[in-house]
Amino acid sequence: MISVFIWVYFLIGDPLASDHGTPYVQTEVSQFTHDTPYLRDRVERQAHQDYDYNYPGHPVCDGGWCRQEVKVWQA
Repeated sequence: MISVFIWVYFLIGDPLASDHGTPYVQTEVSQFTHDTPYLRDRVERQAHQDYDYNYPGHPVCDGGWCRQEVKVWQA
């Protein structure tokens, strides 16, 4: 098993009284994408557009980048 590191950009919001879940979007990207400013900005803009489309009127409570380790089985 080997470890691979990915970057995740996420946005999370408060559910409204009529909601059945918490508003949330995330996008996983490579280290290269995260380290390239214009690509990183594009990922952030797209995540905000997706959030606004899927959860109109919901405020964003938290969001940002998080580095995660993924364990991968080798064949």
